[in-house]
Amino acid sequence: MTVNVDGYEDCVRLAVRGFWTERAEAAAKAKAKKQAAALAAANGGMPTTSQEGKRATVISGQHLRGFEELIRLITRTNGLPNAEIMVGSQLVTLPGFFRPTKRWDVLVMNGNRLLAAFEFKSQVGSISNNYNNRTEEAIGSAHCLATAAYKGALGADLMPPFLGWLMIVDDSNESNHVPDIAETDFNVFPEFEGTSYLDRYDLFCQRLISEKLYDVAAVIATPETGGGIDGRFIDVAQVRCERASPGSKTHLGLLHFVAAFAGRVAIEAAQNPSPPPRPPRQSQIKAAMEKAAKEAEKAKKKVDRATKKAEQDIAKAAKAAVAARSQPDLF
Repeated sequence: MTVNVDGYEDCVRLAVRGFWTERAEAAAKAKAKKQAAALAAANGGMPTTSQEGKRATVISGQHLRGFEELIRLITRTNGLPNAEIMVGSQLVTLPGFFRPTKRWDVLVMNGNRLLAAFEFKSQVGSISNNYNNRTEEAIGSAHCLATAAYKGALGADLMPPFLGWLMIVDDSNESNHVPDIAETDFNVFPEFEGTSYLDRYDLFCQRLISEKLYDVAAVIATPETGGGIDGRFIDVAQVRCERASPGSKTHLGLLHFVAAFAGRVAIEAAQNPSPPPRPPRQSQIKAAMEKAAKEAEKAKKKVDRATKKAEQDIAKAAKAAVAARSQPDLF
């Protein structure tokens, strides 16, 4: 089986550039809101609340949207051009086992079949504080969904979805720093000795795959200056591989992430080229009904206006006719 990954690096570069651009725009908006709030307060008005700084760039919710295009590219070029790439709102919500639901970043649907679910995460600054949070979240999300699938939440005959986790970290002194390992009465795995946060993220990705929590996982690092200009990034797995053995190539990392998903898409395209369509969700049915009701109300108002105008025209014509009959005959 041949898979197509042509253009994936260009797609990632565009996504990285968009990542930094979106962060910069979100931070600028937050700064403007803060200044407006301070000005309002100085003039006796009530200051408005605002999210500022690095947090605003994260909660803007758009800084990783470029990576959705990577999923579209691989899905389209490996045999499923009509698959739905679902993003945003309730469309990316899947059932869980330890909690009712979990929102993923991207779902891939082939008709009524859930093909894949992806999480895209980022970390810029405060890496020492948030590293554990990111790793714990990834583990929990995968285990929760896998258990739900095993218990039948995704359908009795459905193959478990392909799961992917991609981490984007700023390539900085902080992320390349080798922190101390907290003292413990037990043995820490020696692989963690002398590792930076980027190294640890790569080890984490390898173990997510080896322990079958995710089908693919990868971490890329990007400098803010170069990344924002030309989408520059490094594949951390490849860098670590070359560090250990110059000139060698890793079978993991970003290329494996893309190629493995391409393979899953190709298999799905061969086995299920024309699955039944995805049934609409209750929220979609409700939205469609509300839209239809609004359209009907708009049409009714249009008819009412036309009827009223016609009645006015008839009354006006009748009045003109009466006036004409009341005029004296001059001949």
